[in-house]
Amino acid sequence: MELELYLEILNKCPDNKLSEELGVYDNYIILAKANFDNVFNDLISTKNYVLHKTNSVAGGKQVVVDYVPGTARLIISSWFMYGAYTSDTTEDDLKRQASQYDITISIHTYQEKKMEHTSPARALAYVIKDLSEYLIKEKIPCCFPKSRGDAHSNDRSRVAYFLPESSQ
Repeated sequence: MELELYLEILNKCPDNKLSEELGVYDNYIILAKANFDNVFNDLISTKNYVLHKTNSVAGGKQVVVDYVPGTARLIISSWFMYGAYTSDTTEDDLKRQASQYDITISIHTYQEKKMEHTSPARALAYVIKDLSEYLIKEKIPCCFPKSRGDAHSNDRSRVAYFLPESSQ
């Protein structure tokens, strides 16, 4: 599913259906083909995100970033994270994804500061929308491997992605 369509559905989906219909839950994954430092610096410069901590990781970089309005915490890693698979992901899928994407963004509901009057799923949806708009604006190829939702777990056509014309 093209990312723009996914975002339209995300905006209209009731909070209590976000997980079931669109896979919005803790540990939501975004894979992107981008320079880690550029993405990190761009996100911090928006003032929507603030650095929580930097993790020392052998062979790569990882930062933990808080979403300023609250609830959501992102872990941005400078590598493809094999945890991005779903129940029907094959070894070939993983190899292809590992060759196509450079960074992994995982979104969590760990932050102590919570968005008032906002469900955790909706807070994650706000972050997904914000990150998606950035990825589209910067023409960064990306994939949202868990975006199918529990109700559509066998429908691979519901995996959201963005492939700018220059990368196709």
